[in-house]
Amino acid sequence: MKVLFVCSGNSMFGVSPFVKEQGDSLRNQGIDVDYFLIKGNGIIGYLKNYPYLKRKIRLNKYNLIHAHYGLSGMLCVLQRKVPVIITFHGSDINNSYHRKFSKIAILLSAYNIFVHKSIRDKINAKNKNSIIPCGVNLNTFHLSNMMEARKEIHLDLKKNTFCLPVRLITGLKIQNSRLNLLRIYLILN
Repeated sequence: MKVLFVCSGNSMFGVSPFVKEQGDSLRNQGIDVDYFLIKGNGIIGYLKNYPYLKRKIRLNKYNLIHAHYGLSGMLCVLQRKVPVIITFHGSDINNSYHRKFSKIAILLSAYNIFVHKSIRDKINAKNKNSIIPCGVNLNTFHLSNMMEARKEIHLDLKKNTFCLPVRLITGLKIQNSRLNLLRIYLILN
């Protein structure tokens, strides 16, 4: 099976980490995954990518297109040759401007995925959908006692700690080699 992932390409990181992880997971299952990154903002910016998307589809024999977010989905359902699955992550439904396009995309897609029940309920989607949360890879991470974890990475047990995803912070170097092993969170205290 050959799947084309379609998502925003406006991030300085290219493919969003959770989209890439999903693609990698499918590759590990023997599925051929390719990416189409949309450049531009808003519906006009996305529509400018349509000729390039059609060309990519024409030159490759995809069995399925998996779009992430409503505007990406809207772009994908304009073509009718390859079935489209859309994953809605929240901002595409919670933003009233994007919601209009998401509603159209939902009607024209083959199937829809919502990462949370509240997102599906807000759009009132009835058919051809599932709730599949984005989550933590339990092969990499596991639950542990908070105090033991804080001791392991040498955090003050009495101070409040604030965590942010590393990919949201640029230009900062993580000094502690133990934190480098985590690679996902930058601990600020």
